[in-house]
Amino acid sequence: VILLTTSTNVLYENEEILRGYILTNAITAKYSVEETNKPILLYNDKYTYLIHTIRIDGEKISEVKNEYTFDTSGEHEVKLSLKKALKTTEEFFIDCDRLTEVNLVNLTSEKISNTAKMFYNCINLKSVDFTNYDANELTNISSMFYNCNSISSVDISKFNGYKLKDISYLFYNCANLSSINFGSFITTYVTNMSHLFYNCESFGKLNLNFVTNNAQDMSHMFHGCYNLSNISQNFNTRSAIYMNNMFDGCENLLSLDLDNFRTNNLVNMSYMFNDCKSLEDLNFSMTNLSNVEDMSFMFSNCKKIQDIQLFNFTTHNLTNMSHMFNNCSDLINLNISYFLTDKVQDMSYLLYNCKNLTYIDFSSFNTTVVSN
Repeated sequence: VILLTTSTNVLYENEEILRGYILTNAITAKYSVEETNKPILLYNDKYTYLIHTIRIDGEKISEVKNEYTFDTSGEHEVKLSLKKALKTTEEFFIDCDRLTEVNLVNLTSEKISNTAKMFYNCINLKSVDFTNYDANELTNISSMFYNCNSISSVDISKFNGYKLKDISYLFYNCANLSSINFGSFITTYVTNMSHLFYNCESFGKLNLNFVTNNAQDMSHMFHGCYNLSNISQNFNTRSAIYMNNMFDGCENLLSLDLDNFRTNNLVNMSYMFNDCKSLEDLNFSMTNLSNVEDMSFMFSNCKKIQDIQLFNFTTHNLTNMSHMFNNCSDLINLNISYFLTDKVQDMSYLLYNCKNLTYIDFSSFNTTVVSN
């Protein structure tokens, strides 16, 4: 027997009684208020039409609107009850700079496919609870925590669906982030990983188990992770097109496993290892660079590398080699004698300040079209 009633003391707001359980589709958040009598942004106004009721510190407010003026300073809890299951939470809390905590335990999430920029620029956000999150439909989580520079740990182990395609800019400029629980995070069909950990400067080590077979854009992936010393990840890069700035600014990175790097489709490798000042050894298994056009600044400022062997490289379409080995001050052995340079236009500062390099073979270089 199912009893349906409209009585407000049995069935109210967006709650329904089903087999003795109260199921609530709601988001609970906390905000830190410093100034009273000043409107605080609670959520993105484009979602107002989907908000059924708002409760501030347990009290229902009379009007549903995306800003609220608090009478007292300190931390306040806001509960947003929703009219229906959401299909997207894109930009939901964008620019909510007083947001500190979000609890998604009661959010009906099984239809959500897009969480891009959900917490974009939430500079005081410290925690998000995804405990009951259903991520099976998720395809796009790009820029989800963009510039959340107060958050120190994230648990996205519930993001285990097979539909994810875009995780670019996910933790962009999360400068204090030092712990991520990926759990069974599935990246099998992800095509965009660019700027994923950009400027995550608090990481010392990263243990990843990403499937990267289908990733096309890996540019700036670890750019600015200057305290990162070790990356545990088996990179299979058979689909990669862009790797420019991938490890740029990883000043304390000591070693990299490039054994499974596949470069058949690569177009841009510029700044790839730029400013990897502590890197002493690079073992290249990649030889087919037939589509690569830009290698400028690729090893620039790799001050500790002593030996780079790039023999048997196929570089038919290379046009830019400027600053490629710029300031590799400890470099002693360099083999680029098999480089095809028929299309190279810029070789400026190619070996600038390679003060320990005593011999290099340029005999195979064709400089017909070089203008710089």
